[in-house]
Amino acid sequence: MSAKYAVILNLLSVALLVLHPASAVAVHSVHLAWAASSSPDVVGYNVYYGSDSGIYTAMMSSGAATELNVGDLQDGLTYYFTVTAYGSSGQESEPCNEASFSVAGIAPPDGTPFIQQILPDHAVTLAWNPSPSTAVQGYRVYYGTQSGLYDQVIEVPAGTAVDVHNLADGVTYYFAVAATNSSGQESVLTLEIAYIIPQLAPPQDAPTIQPVLPDHAVTLTWPASPSAAAAGYKVYYGTLSGFYDQWFYVSFPGPAGIGGLVEGVTYFFAVAAYDSAGQESPLSPEASYYVEPLVTVVPPVLLSLQQLPAAGFPNVFSITATGPVPASWTVEGSPDLKSWRTLATGVGPEVNVTVVVAEKPALFFRLQSWFEDISLQIQAPPANAFPNALVVSTADVIPWDWTLESSENLTDWSPLVAGYFAPVKVAIVNTPAPALFFRLKGVN
Repeated sequence: MSAKYAVILNLLSVALLVLHPASAVAVHSVHLAWAASSSPDVVGYNVYYGSDSGIYTAMMSSGAATELNVGDLQDGLTYYFTVTAYGSSGQESEPCNEASFSVAGIAPPDGTPFIQQILPDHAVTLAWNPSPSTAVQGYRVYYGTQSGLYDQVIEVPAGTAVDVHNLADGVTYYFAVAATNSSGQESVLTLEIAYIIPQLAPPQDAPTIQPVLPDHAVTLTWPASPSAAAAGYKVYYGTLSGFYDQWFYVSFPGPAGIGGLVEGVTYFFAVAAYDSAGQESPLSPEASYYVEPLVTVVPPVLLSLQQLPAAGFPNVFSITATGPVPASWTVEGSPDLKSWRTLATGVGPEVNVTVVVAEKPALFFRLQSWFEDISLQIQAPPANAFPNALVVSTADVIPWDWTLESSENLTDWSPLVAGYFAPVKVAIVNTPAPALFFRLKGVN
């Protein structure tokens, strides 16, 4: 049967500081005292304590003494103490009433930080356990490339994880975490964790480029990465050497097609390997490709000259064109293939001009058609026209058969040219020239 003892605890805190090579650890101790048990069977006392009320994770024996120093208490934690007495046979009493003591400051996160996830593009997610201090408002993550010397700091206002970016392949980084309160007070650092960023080797040669004509595209191939951890490749390209604004992923070392390239532009290409975690290698050597403009072959416009029968006019010709007629065109004539003069102008995809070459003092014209109120227009051609030249025309298409007649005296009329569902377009050249040559000029 256990004997029960009344125990009185008197607490006195003493602050100590112990330096650790990796971080400074603040250490506190407390002095406990209690009244001796009046039982003659008591030979010693056990002190139990922990950071949760009623749950004691540590025990120290004071022997027969009724006081004890308990050290290694952590900043920012409240500790709970109780004492039992024990006899020579090992029999132990019930614990006395509990006493508590709060250590000043805030506690760091429990345990050691850990790498929670490896991210693409040279990054990791660092995580840690929360600080047990209730006053904690956030955390500071310290890291660098030398153990115990941290030249980078990340403020974490909430949560117990943070992504750390811009880490270099093949470099070992060291991480530690401190807790902070609302006034900016900082705990000591956790124990340090080290992590080395895996390094992948890129393809050793520049990509090989094969043009795909006439589709403004290329096909890229490249040698495989010598790294066994390579899971695929990221193809970069752009219009500036060393600056790539477009990319895509493939799971094999080519061939990979790239379309939509612009004529007359030089493109630059490079390839990186990546592993199963998304970490990338450096880039391969660069390759470039100039997209040659495609030459479009336009068939020529062919003029056709056909002599037409017309009473009293031995030199009447129909000039037509086949092929891609310019949007705006001009029919010109020349007696010597040196000086060219305008005969007629027009717009649209069809050239159909009648040319009358005659040396007559005067000519009159009238239009015979089933449709009335069709006005003939008679005007001198534009610049460079032959002297005494004129153009007889209608503004619109005549929607049936029509005949243009001519007369030198307004009494005798002879048919000059006929048409069907076409406008009238007759160039009259009053010249004694023994020969005339014709050509077509145009603007799209």
